[in-house]
Amino acid sequence: MKSIAKEGVGKSSEERMKIIENGGLKEICNIIHSSLEGEMNWNKQFHIKLGCEAASILLKDNSSSFSFAIESGGIVDEIISLLNKLPIQNINQFHLLPLYHVTDQKGERKPNPLYKEMKKDGTLTKLIEIFQNDKYGNK
Repeated sequence: MKSIAKEGVGKSSEERMKIIENGGLKEICNIIHSSLEGEMNWNKQFHIKLGCEAASILLKDNSSSFSFAIESGGIVDEIISLLNKLPIQNINQFHLLPLYHVTDQKGERKPNPLYKEMKKDGTLTKLIEIFQNDKYGNK
């Protein structure tokens, strides 16, 4: 994952999109998914952190990546699974950055389709509960 992150740093959205199309984002999703299985430990948490950071690099200011991010088993699904597994007090900013970059469509002035989907399946309610909980701190 470090290599995916390094490959994406400082690249244009088109170059980062090629990394995604070549399976970079899917590889990150697979690593996060396998880290969510079983008991959480420091090694799995480290892999999740690296995965979230690498995904953020690929997704930032890259509206072309939207369809890859929201596909079934994509990064949005993996982050939601992660948020459901972690205790609220263990959720950090880096866990949320991939979601932020997917939903951030600067200047496009159109409704984000992810919002409608997240509202429909209850994810939006879960996110609101996380941020309204006294145990969550912006870490």
